[in-house]
Amino acid sequence: MPSIPVLIPILIKVDNYLLKNTVGLTTCKELIFVPEMTTIDDLLKIIGLSKNLVSFITVNGVRQDLEYKLKYKDEIAFYPYISGG
Repeated sequence: MPSIPVLIPILIKVDNYLLKNTVGLTTCKELIFVPEMTTIDDLLKIIGLSKNLVSFITVNGVRQDLEYKLKYKDEIAFYPYISGG
């Protein structure tokens, strides 16, 4: 019998620019549920956000890489590249 994946809550924070480039997120600060052991790279795929648009990522205020495995109630913030004009 296959095991049922355990879902954990995480809080995602994005700015308006990145929000427009996601799939499934409706606000700049949103609670979602993902399977345990989901990496940040997996999360980007889940929300449909291209890693090419993201300058850096923090989890609970600490910069992390794409291989970080998300934990219960982590707060993940995605930061875009800064542009000017």
